[in-house]
Amino acid sequence: MPAGAQDVAHLASKLESQPFSGSELRVLSLTTNVETNQKLREKLPEANIIVFDVESPTKEGLRETLSHHQKKTVFVLGHFEKGAFVLVNPETHAEFSVSKEELISMARDCCQITIFALGCETALSDGGAGVVTSFDTMDVVDKLPELWRANNLLDAFEALTFGDKGLVLVIDEQFVTEPELEITAVLSTALAGGERVATVFYAAPPPGSEPPGDEDKPLGCSSLLFPALGLVVIAIIGGWIWNRKKDNR
Repeated sequence: MPAGAQDVAHLASKLESQPFSGSELRVLSLTTNVETNQKLREKLPEANIIVFDVESPTKEGLRETLSHHQKKTVFVLGHFEKGAFVLVNPETHAEFSVSKEELISMARDCCQITIFALGCETALSDGGAGVVTSFDTMDVVDKLPELWRANNLLDAFEALTFGDKGLVLVIDEQFVTEPELEITAVLSTALAGGERVATVFYAAPPPGSEPPGDEDKPLGCSSLLFPALGLVVIAIIGGWIWNRKKDNR
């Protein structure tokens, strides 16, 4: 198995061995959409929803809000464009934005919080953890309760990839307690006849790396190019990638 695949397998193994508790998870809505916020309140435990003033948002207010959730993992849901979460007041049309990079740094520095940016194509802005695909926020809210049924961190991320509206995620080393691990991987779900048969990790070279030529690709692989990431994700049909068979849910 090539070194890249070994690293990805190691990351997957670390995620699977890391216990996950719903009590350590929070969801922060950075959207003024009434239907989305109402559905969040209906679907998720009240204690796990971070309440933020989306009508009059400020970065100072956001930092203060996060400070009440020290050392948690926070999934941030909202409209994402040009590398930032963007809030638009429906009445005044005033715009508030916070970049993914700034949000991650703010949460880490003030509160030891780990952020997962749950917005459309959040992984394409910097190559870090996030979502590769676009999605309807209402569909994602329907999936979020599955996180509270997860036994480990890999199960939690897998829950978001299930079904015909499943997301494709980028996961990196910030989610494992192993600072020396430096690896980014793409997580998706393999389907056969409409049924989930495996969770697949694809090795992702770092942003800025040169795409391999056809002569460098292993037999039986295909490439999916994300230009904004500056990387090629290599999907290997054989044993080059790590996949975890599970019973269908």
